[in-house]
Amino acid sequence: MLNLIMSKVFPRWQFLSNHQSDPDGRIIFLWGHPASVKVLAQSRQSLTTEVTLPNHPPITITSIYASNLAEERIDLWAELINTQQQLSLHLKPWLVAGDFNQITHPSKHSSPTVQALSSSMIHFRDTLLQLGLFDLRYQGIFNTWSNKQPASLITKKLDCALVNYEWISAFPSSSAIFLPSKSDHTSCLLNLQTPLPIAGTKPFKFFNYLTQHPLFLTTVNDAWILAGIFSSTLADLSWKLKSLKSVLKNLNRDNFSKIQERVISANCLLKDEKTLHDKWMFLRGIEEAYFRQRSRINWLKEGDSNTSYFHRVAVVRAAINTIISFLLSNGSLITDLEEMAIHAVNNFKSILAPDVLPFCLVSVSWFQSLIPYRCSPEACLSFLVKGVLEILEQFKSKSGLAINMISSSTGLTHGSLPICYLGVPLNSKKLSLLNCEPLLNQVKTTATRCQVNTPRDYQSTIDYLINLRLSKPHKKLLLIAWQCVIYLLWTERNSRLHRRSFRSPQSLLTTLDLTKSIGFRMIFSVRRGAVSLTITKSNNES
Repeated sequence: MLNLIMSKVFPRWQFLSNHQSDPDGRIIFLWGHPASVKVLAQSRQSLTTEVTLPNHPPITITSIYASNLAEERIDLWAELINTQQQLSLHLKPWLVAGDFNQITHPSKHSSPTVQALSSSMIHFRDTLLQLGLFDLRYQGIFNTWSNKQPASLITKKLDCALVNYEWISAFPSSSAIFLPSKSDHTSCLLNLQTPLPIAGTKPFKFFNYLTQHPLFLTTVNDAWILAGIFSSTLADLSWKLKSLKSVLKNLNRDNFSKIQERVISANCLLKDEKTLHDKWMFLRGIEEAYFRQRSRINWLKEGDSNTSYFHRVAVVRAAINTIISFLLSNGSLITDLEEMAIHAVNNFKSILAPDVLPFCLVSVSWFQSLIPYRCSPEACLSFLVKGVLEILEQFKSKSGLAINMISSSTGLTHGSLPICYLGVPLNSKKLSLLNCEPLLNQVKTTATRCQVNTPRDYQSTIDYLINLRLSKPHKKLLLIAWQCVIYLLWTERNSRLHRRSFRSPQSLLTTLDLTKSIGFRMIFSVRRGAVSLTITKSNNES
């Protein structure tokens, strides 16, 4: 349907629309020969195209038809930001034009009641600032929309033609004209090459930066004298100033014309100078290190600009260490450089590298006679990896401990052995309750078999412990109890001797009294299973 309408209304024009993003097709883009258009992006509220004109670089035009709802316009602002980032439009000439349905300032509203910035205005302005877009120079009707109600007329500037800096660089004389229209929106005519008014002869303008040129005063003085030494009338003064004007123009043109290109060129020279300076500093440090090593001076540091001093010392050392002749043992003198080199090489060979190694006067049998011990034939057998693995497999079948190949290459972790004594692993690390659990079970069983009765007071505990020494089953537990008391006293001794920590005798006795005798509580705790003790097996007794 749209193709039929467009072919009748615009028979020789081509067109694009955003029907793929919006069933209503809110935006239609038309162009004629010789322009060519390519769609870059489209949505319900925008259509971005690339337009190519003869003898001009491609330009990007985004046509806008914003929604009447502020919430939907927020989506449009986000789409514009994404489009700019995806297509790198900040590097290309970009025109964004159409109906934005949003003003940027209260002054663009005809109603005097609109005096403050709303959140929609601020959001729109922030988006334009982020995109780097601003109004193209325009003329014609200021407020481009009206409600067409003379009784309560309201006008706003809703239609805009926004461009970026790259557009101004490509089309510096472009402008927009908003024409009168019978519709509620005015039409916008874009002219890429607006003819500028002819100004005629440009007036002379003196630039203050000319005074900073070192030849400024000399140039002015020579031009003033050349125009005449004396001037008594205004005509003479005018002639002097006119002569001076041409001289200043030449000074400005020769030294400051195309100032931007001169700045870029000077900046490149500055970068080259920095590169050469860094290279010079590096080579200067290498030179200083070289002569410092040659001079063998250790009481001066590198990097202190001592290169010249190091160089002088190195020259002096080279002069001192230069060998100009060899005096042989027979009294003859060698001065020829080749003969001196051959003699020096032969001399060092005789000292450091004899042709035949000296014969050892001591034989191997003499060393063997010094060591009478001999290994048995079985001990001299070589260990095979397979044999070692077989032994470890036998150990696994009897002890239940297998090699963990993940822990280390040998299967054994650092500081541990796969061997237990009385159920406790032989480990240099601190034992945990889980490691000592087999031994604790044995101690609990022995304490239960002894049938120890617990006295209540201190004196009864002492008497009970003395009587236990005659009972053979209780001898081991009694010995353990008194060993605990000795350990407490020995710990106090070590604290005083090594850590300079002193406890008074009264404090120590108080501790023993409060614990109701360490020996008694040890026996009582063993029976209850509250503490862990280590008992060594002897004569099949625990």
